[in-house]
Amino acid sequence: MESMKESMESKELKQFSKFLERIGRTDLENKITPETPWSYYTMEMYGGGIKGEGGLGILAVDTYKTAKKIGIPAVFYTLGYRYISKQIISKDFMQETVPEKTSPEDVGFEKVGKTSVFSLISGSFSTTEFDVYEKRE
Repeated sequence: MESMKESMESKELKQFSKFLERIGRTDLENKITPETPWSYYTMEMYGGGIKGEGGLGILAVDTYKTAKKIGIPAVFYTLGYRYISKQIISKDFMQETVPEKTSPEDVGFEKVGKTSVFSLISGSFSTTEFDVYEKRE
């Protein structure tokens, strides 16, 4: 008997196949798979406990939800900021922006590793290390 998870995966794959047919891109069916997912890069991503109000961040979450709903195998990449800006009204009734410390763990992410990016700047290589986090649902 088919497990519930296998049944859901099968249903999502059927939805994905129908989606590709509708947009006339059935050639992508064997290229976008769980092993080779569609990659989405964004500077911000809001929702699911992540605070923010930028249009691109909201669009990224809508895209994530749609991909999940129709079964598109996808991985989303975004920056995780250590501080967020919060606007307040001071005692003098002036608008001020104050930094508020945050971490990926505060909004449901779990650290799963590290990676490095190498850049060539003015003829010299520079290495930047990044922590890698995964959102737990």
